[in-house]
Amino acid sequence: MKSFSRINLTFFVLLCFFVIILSQGRSVLAIPTQYQGANLPKPGEMLLTSEKDIPRHIWVAGQYLKAGKFKNVIPICEQILNLKPDHIEARAYMAAAYKGMGDEEKFNKEARLIKAQAPNSPALYLSLAQTYLALKDFKNAESMYKEGILTASEKTELRMGLAAVYLEKGQNKEAYDQFRKILKKRTLPSSIF
Repeated sequence: MKSFSRINLTFFVLLCFFVIILSQGRSVLAIPTQYQGANLPKPGEMLLTSEKDIPRHIWVAGQYLKAGKFKNVIPICEQILNLKPDHIEARAYMAAAYKGMGDEEKFNKEARLIKAQAPNSPALYLSLAQTYLALKDFKNAESMYKEGILTASEKTELRMGLAAVYLEKGQNKEAYDQFRKILKKRTLPSSIF
């Protein structure tokens, strides 16, 4: 059993992962499910009293963004930004919600602040892609992921999202290429591919 080295085990696990994903066709893994918000607290019900509450608020705002309930995202993000004005993810969610509602002026204001505070952050691109996915605009979602990959310093989540869009569109080879790039970044030898 010692001949089954660590690399071979890694290769086997990755191969199984890719076979499962690529064989799914219109995979349930492709696009994150749109949470309908049935069990989510209403924005006015959530009170932000300290920084330890921020992760929960961010999660709820993200779920509302994915569900396309853009008006619910704004008050949650405003609470976070009142407590911590430099919170990039909250600002990105708020900008994406404005974009989803069609308020270009407020979107541009928030986008400028994000680019000034964290020009290499993937947060705005991820949030905008989620907004476009909520609106069933796969072309613009794909475009946001691609733009983020070119600009952002951390590309893993962007590549995962782009691969999910490719899988949803039935472009398995392109999805595989994105997964492969993620794994290469994790310094796995190319021989396992």
